[in-house]
Amino acid sequence: MAMVQADPPSSVFAQTKNLDEFQDVVSGLLRPFALSAGRGPYDARLRHTGVAGLGLTTIEYGDAVEIRTDALERFYLLQIALDGAFCSGSLGEEFEFAGDRAQIINPVAPVTMRWSPSCRLLVLRLDRAMVRDYVDVLTGGATRGAPVFGETFSLATPVGRRLRRTVEFVLAESENEASLLRSPMAARQIQQTLFAQLMAASQHELPFDDTLPRGIPYYVKRADDFIAANVAREISLVDIVASSGVSMRTLYYGFRRCHGIGPVARLKRLRLDRAKADLEASYPGGNTVTDIAMRWGFPHLGRFASDYRARFGATPSETLRGVR
Repeated sequence: MAMVQADPPSSVFAQTKNLDEFQDVVSGLLRPFALSAGRGPYDARLRHTGVAGLGLTTIEYGDAVEIRTDALERFYLLQIALDGAFCSGSLGEEFEFAGDRAQIINPVAPVTMRWSPSCRLLVLRLDRAMVRDYVDVLTGGATRGAPVFGETFSLATPVGRRLRRTVEFVLAESENEASLLRSPMAARQIQQTLFAQLMAASQHELPFDDTLPRGIPYYVKRADDFIAANVAREISLVDIVASSGVSMRTLYYGFRRCHGIGPVARLKRLRLDRAKADLEASYPGGNTVTDIAMRWGFPHLGRFASDYRARFGATPSETLRGVR
């Protein structure tokens, strides 16, 4: 087994054909996991850099493997296939991930992954405490605990492409001896940029403090008007907050009091309502469920169907057929 220790001391490089040894290295960097493999041949490689609450790791096995792990508990994982593809599920539904789609594994979810023989995976580890601290800053302390992210999101959207470019920049810097990542200040700024882009690119739910101020805030109406006017466009939480003219914390409090949910959840509900209206208005041979889901910003049909059923008590296809 070839091992190079410290590029700085937080860096690790490993290459081996012995999967037991390789499994030990990966388990030490992330967490213990069960590995199922075929006859190979395997040529496993790993490069890892740890930076102020972030861990950036590229992993490849050289042939197909299956990985199973319990809940991560202390951190999140953002996973992007740099080459090949993998199938994975951590919330009871399996997705296929290639270069245009990323996965987020939440701390509370066990996960099963099946790698293609050519899969080379980029794994970004975000400590749960760090994420919680950033959310506190982002919302002005309006939340309790860490967020829950949707498991998958697109890297083909403008915000997704920005996130991927930033991750690839950090990956390149991690292999540079004169890296910016050696500067604590620069590392902190990169960390903040990554987190802000992740929040903008992904779906997420935040655990709010239910102690809310009284009164009817004018800024909720501003944000509601902005959401309604842009419901068919790709907008982010930052856009909604900017439209309101107040801080994120103030806007969250107002939305929780008026709607019982945050601004992003409000946008999602409105899109589901629009999708339902289109499904009900569709005629035989007209728009399909896929057409309507894509129109209203739901690229994953399984999750769309689940969210739709939770809101309306029927599946999209039932509504389209006029069953309910």
